[in-house]
Amino acid sequence: MRSKQIIDICRFIGQYGLKPNDLARICEINPSQMRQYTLGLKQPRTSTIIKINQKVRQFAEKLGSMTSV
Repeated sequence: MRSKQIIDICRFIGQYGLKPNDLARICEINPSQMRQYTLGLKQPRTSTIIKINQKVRQFAEKLGSMTSV
């Protein structure tokens, strides 16, 4: 996942009213740092990319479990 993919995630969540700061909170990343990634000003480290991926998946799983019938 590179910055372009982080930008894509932010656009996707934006469709649901979420902002990059919300993604930062979900991923436990400094909001300022997340904004720099989404603007393409900085590239996340590999460890940060892994963390973002894990946290987004965990959030999706929690959300899915809340909506299960």
